[in-house]
Amino acid sequence: MDFDFASEQIREVFARFGLALYQAQCLEKQIVMLLSGPYSPTPEKLTKGRIDDLMETGLDQTFGALVKELKRRTKLPIDIDDKLERSVKKRNWLSHHYWWDRASEFNTFAGRAKMIAELIDLAELFDELDGYFGKIEEEWLIGRGLTKEAFDAFLIELLSGPTPSRKVGRKLGKVETLIKVYFYVADEDRKTGSPLFELADHTIWSLCDCGLTYGPEEIDFSRLKPDPMFEEVLPAEISPRPRGAKDWNYKISLSTGFYVQVSPYDEGAYEFKYGLFRSR
Repeated sequence: MDFDFASEQIREVFARFGLALYQAQCLEKQIVMLLSGPYSPTPEKLTKGRIDDLMETGLDQTFGALVKELKRRTKLPIDIDDKLERSVKKRNWLSHHYWWDRASEFNTFAGRAKMIAELIDLAELFDELDGYFGKIEEEWLIGRGLTKEAFDAFLIELLSGPTPSRKVGRKLGKVETLIKVYFYVADEDRKTGSPLFELADHTIWSLCDCGLTYGPEEIDFSRLKPDPMFEEVLPAEISPRPRGAKDWNYKISLSTGFYVQVSPYDEGAYEFKYGLFRSR
């Protein structure tokens, strides 16, 4: 029985093409994680809600836009920068033009051999960059208190279990109606706590570096205490992401003639201050 070398080679071309795109997508998602963690606007003051928010925003961007944002936020070594630029061009080429440009090569044994070598090279390029940026993410997490053993155990559990579904949260509108502000009291002895904001659809939001972001996934509503400071000024229309807001320093204007001033503390991982003031 003769072995069909052509069919076997064709299957390998398709397999190598799939692997190259897989590695490209791994790199893409790794950059999203960097922009949601160590290279986020305020990496030292991230809440889980803000990380989820940043992740969702990143997952909606193109690969080229993610790389552009990454290079805006950090200076990369020249060799990594060059490889990253090449990866953007090659990833887009694979996704949009590869089979058209390689139609002639695909019809010959020598051409398919060239395609296989080319696809192996591209997969290695994407994988090398994924590993480089993955190491930065790992070191950042360990620097925030996660042990190497815990990080490795997390990866094993993640890769051995079912793939978690992608979270798609409710997006903020340009204008929202704020109906309540609460203290989320951490324990019974405290009279104040983290502020949480309830919008007209009864979703709960918290403060972040540039306005409102996702609140806690699980809330013990018995620990929500209405902030009396807001009782007389709500409901009110607000812009949940004020123009120019960044670095925990901004104003959220209320349509009732007041505004919430948010300012950073000089120390403390999640420390900020806020207050309600009358507009002039």
